[in-house]
Order: sequence, then C-alpha cells, then structure tokens
Amino acid sequence: MLRVEYKSQSFLFTADIREALEEELSDDFGDVDVLKLSHHGSDSANGEALLETNPDTVVVSASTKYIDDKEIIDEMRDRDTPIYITGKDGNLEFVVTEQGALIGPDEAVDDE
Repeated sequence: MLRVEYKSQSFLFTADIREALEEELSDDFGDVDVLKLSHHGSDSANGEALLETNPDTVVVSASTKYIDDKEIIDEMRDRDTPIYITGKDGNLEFVVTEQGALIGPDEAVDDE
C-alpha cells in the first residue's frame, strides 16, 4: 500500500491487500482525494475501511465485467463519487497543478 501526498492532494494506492489488512491499517488511511481500489475491485478486499477514506475519485484497474456488481462500487455510486475503470476508460492521468488543484481524466490539462 502506498499513500502519496503532494501539495493539497492525496492518493491511496492499495495494491492487492485484502480486507483484513485494510481493517488493520485503516487508522493510517485518513481521507484521500483519489483511491485506487484493492485487487481489481475484488470482493475479498475493499471493505468498510476504504469507504471511510471518503475519496473524491475512485480508480479500479479491471475489466468492467468483474466489478459492476461489487458492493463498494455501488456504495461509491450512491455517494456520487466519480469512478474510473481502466477496462472502460483506458489509461488514466491525474495532474496536480502548481497551485495544488487536481485535474482528473475528464479535464483538459493546460500546459502553459
């Protein structure tokens, strides 16, 4: 698991940790701006501890056929949290500007 903070933005990359380890480490999570779900959005991971990070954006590295019925995806949709799925949305890029603003995959990046 890796938490990255840059300027005012935070990212949590959960790799393949399982729900039991998520619970054990949850005190260290805090709120995050971008959450990459564990283990391709698997049911064996992505429990309540990740929901409590209150992400502004969620990323899943998986094909849509494997995750659409997952509880955490439904919960994030209920919260109106944007969800990006690499199997549907392709490669994703997030940029943190010099001013600390987060530019997500749906937004244009001004290189000037």
